[in-house]
Amino acid sequence: MDKKVKDDSYRIQKIKFYCQSITEFTKNESYENFRENDQLNFAISFALSQIGEEATKLTKEFQIKHDHIPWRNIIGIRHRIVHDYSGSNFITLWESATESVPQLLEGINKILGEV
Repeated sequence: MDKKVKDDSYRIQKIKFYCQSITEFTKNESYENFRENDQLNFAISFALSQIGEEATKLTKEFQIKHDHIPWRNIIGIRHRIVHDYSGSNFITLWESATESVPQLLEGINKILGEV
């Protein structure tokens, strides 16, 4: 069995995948539908938490080298979702998904040299 090395490169690819997923989930969606659609809410919340989880596992050197990315904020939203889901603010989650994630994806693409 070929075991994939879970290094910074692997983790940044995972973050990109979840960013792209959120972008697809939110395409042509409204905040109102996000609030009312449990599946959409769950999918976005899960993907945001996974982005934060992968960010926690990036090396400090990587985070410092790419300090234009707000790693602490990304990890912070993960903590809010995972540890206090019922208290998570729908507006904050929606804004993260529709405003912060596209910016993060742009930053990730720059890191990967795909811009």
